[in-house]
Amino acid sequence: MLLSADPSEELVKEYLKRGFCYIATFETETIGIYVLIYTRPKTLELVNIAVDEKFRRKGVGKALVLHAISKAKESKMKVLDL
Repeated sequence: MLLSADPSEELVKEYLKRGFCYIATFETETIGIYVLIYTRPKTLELVNIAVDEKFRRKGVGKALVLHAISKAKESKMKVLDL
């Protein structure tokens, strides 16, 4: 699913090694995913976010972004780059 938002497989593999991957599920199905990485002191970047086509326009993307904001606050980050 991450490759639908970023077609570079090498880049996706690289930031998966460096970052934190969060997955949204519905029942047993993965419906959304995003990755956060540290880029500078006190800064996280949302480098990739994707939602399954069947679940688009249902608030999943918004929920993922709000979750990323929550994670940044929990981690005491000053900046979240989108």
